[in-house]
Order: sequence, then structure tokens, then C-alpha cells
Amino acid sequence: MIAPLIVAALALAVGLLEAWSAQSRRSVAPTPRRFARVVAVEACSPSTVNVELAIDGELAWEAGQFIQVSLEGAWRSYTLSHAERVRLTVKRVPGGVVSNAVHRLAPGAMLEFRGPFGSFGEALPAAGRVVFVAGGSGVTPFPSLVRRARAAGLEVTMLLGNRVEGDAPLAAELRGVEGLELIERFDARDGPIDADVIGRLLTPATAGVWVCGPEGMTTLVAEVVAARCPHAPVHTERFSADRVGASQETPVTFIAAGRPHRVTVRPGQRMLDALREARVPVRTGCEQGACGACRVQVLSGELVVSGSSCLRDEDRARGQSLACVGTPTAHAVIEQRDA
Repeated sequence: MIAPLIVAALALAVGLLEAWSAQSRRSVAPTPRRFARVVAVEACSPSTVNVELAIDGELAWEAGQFIQVSLEGAWRSYTLSHAERVRLTVKRVPGGVVSNAVHRLAPGAMLEFRGPFGSFGEALPAAGRVVFVAGGSGVTPFPSLVRRARAAGLEVTMLLGNRVEGDAPLAAELRGVEGLELIERFDARDGPIDADVIGRLLTPATAGVWVCGPEGMTTLVAEVVAARCPHAPVHTERFSADRVGASQETPVTFIAAGRPHRVTVRPGQRMLDALREARVPVRTGCEQGACGACRVQVLSGELVVSGSSCLRDEDRARGQSLACVGTPTAHAVIEQRDA
């Protein structure tokens, strides 16, 4: 009687092990490569071009999301700047290898891409008044966000800052949005955006503020809102966090699919690279700290994310971090739960 039970138990254990092994292999399998064909490249300002793409298959995205494209051996993140068409709006950066390569693209060129990523537009309220603030090329998420907000019946005020009047990408498009209160400022004409300018946008009815632009401007907006309109959350678009390797040899216990894996992160090594070396199944997305697909729960120890990322203060307070750019400072126990 005992022997059949032992055989059955062994068979069950083997079955569970095989199922976990198959799941593990699926988890670490590479994401299928996807490509887009360039349909058109058109200037939308002296420094910026719109790149229209045709995708192999379907691409579903939300307002404010971005994709990553590969050019010149590097990946860069660019916002999907149109509500209905797959369009990237890219500013030429002096000396920028990828942005200059984008400006040289011609119809028919093929681009590898991944995504979409990001959650910039997820928190739009169901009703009320919202404020959008954009500086320079930080305007790119807003044409689609503005249209989505207006379609939902929201009252929208937008502050758009640029250096000079002759170089204002997507401004003409935004001027044509019905019901949008658009306030344009140009540094050369009006001076830089300051706390008083931002403060005049805020009212007791403001349900939230969305900002994308230079780091100094986004920091200033957050400070002014906290001081003058503390009930309104501030949502900041960020494309990448700092990628910092461990300062010393650091043990990590990473729990995936309920199974713990113990790895050692070498000095200078990223935790994500250590996990992959050990073939630990880890879910990732953009791998720049921007999309949140690799979000983890820190059960003990510390997993530090430096610089800009998609983590909010409340996420950090709940012990959440990011596997792709997080750096363990001591033995940490980390769990990646089902998405």
C-alpha cells in the first residue's frame, strides 16, 4: 500500500518540477523581435522631425506611452506623439549619435523596436481640471494626452515653454485642439518659466499636474505644486534611471514564481546581469527604469534606484523597487510577483 503512494508522490513531484522548469524557460526566453518601416520623415521645427512608422502587425498603446528603437547599435526611448498614428517626434541633439541617425532616416528604412512602455497617462481623472506643463522636446507626450483628456470631458490648461518662437515642435498641432487653454512662453521673449508662472496655473479645482521637460523645470513644478496646491498629484515623465553596479560583492535572494534563487552580485555588476547569468526567470520591459514591468517587492534589505524612474514616493514607501536598475546595498530578499 505504501509503495504505490510513494510512486504517486514521486510522479507528482517530477511533474511539478517539469512544469516549473518549462515555465522558467518560457520566462527567460527572449522577446520576439519586432520591426517598423519608416513611412515618412517630415520637419516639424528647425530642430525636430516627425517620423511616421508602419508596424509589422498590431500595436496597441495608451496616450503618453513610448517605444524604444535601435539605431547605430544603441536603444533610445521616443514617445508615441500622435493619438492614432505610430509617430515619433525626435529633436536633433548636437553630437547625439541616435538622434542624428533618426534625422537621416528615409522612407523604406527598417527599425527594430520594443514596447510600448510607460504609464504617464494612466492616472487621468474621470472628471475635473488638469494642468499639463511641457518644456522643449518634453511636449511629445501631450498631443495624444490632450486629446484623450478633452475627449473625456476634462478641463485642460497647458503651459508650453520653448527657447525661441521659431523652434516650437508640435505647437501648431496643439493650437488646433478645441477647448484646450494653451499658454505659450518663449525664453527669449518672456524669460524662463518660474514659480510665479507655474503658480498661476493652479486652482483649488486642479485634480492633477502632468509635466515633461528639463529636470530643473520638472523639479520646480513639483515644488510649486506641493507648496500651493498640495492636494494635486504631480506626474512626471521619465525615460531612464541611473544604471549603477554593486559597490561590493552582495548576496541577493530573488523569489520568482514562488521559488527562491540565491545569486551573488559582483562589484560593479548590475543585479539584472547577475540574475541572467544564473538563469533566474525575471520579467523585464524597457530595462531603463521607465516602464515598471520589472517591479519587485523588497521583503528585506535594500534595492536602491538612483536618478529618475517610474517609481513614485508611495511606491518606495510600500517597499517596491525595480529589478532592471536596482542596486542591492546589502543582502536583500526580493520577490517579483505575477504581473
